[in-house]
Amino acid sequence: MTVLQQGKVQQPDYWYEHHHLLQSGMIFELEDGGVVQLDRPVPGDGTDWYVFDWTDGWGGRDGGWAAYDTRIHPTDLRQLLPSAPTH
Repeated sequence: MTVLQQGKVQQPDYWYEHHHLLQSGMIFELEDGGVVQLDRPVPGDGTDWYVFDWTDGWGGRDGGWAAYDTRIHPTDLRQLLPSAPTH
């Protein structure tokens, strides 16, 4: 049985090998430092997901989730986060 550990940086292939554990709503830091929330699996693809992107906000506004239909591959995921970033 695999136990998910929040805050632990995973090897590049970890989430590809464990893509069956991915669920909508999970929040991850990406390899490039960005933060995403899993939205839904890409239809017809066994591993890719559409995600919401965390934005830092602009003009004094707080950050939030943006729906650009960004597509990620599990090898992009590095660290499972407990929640969205706070500023």
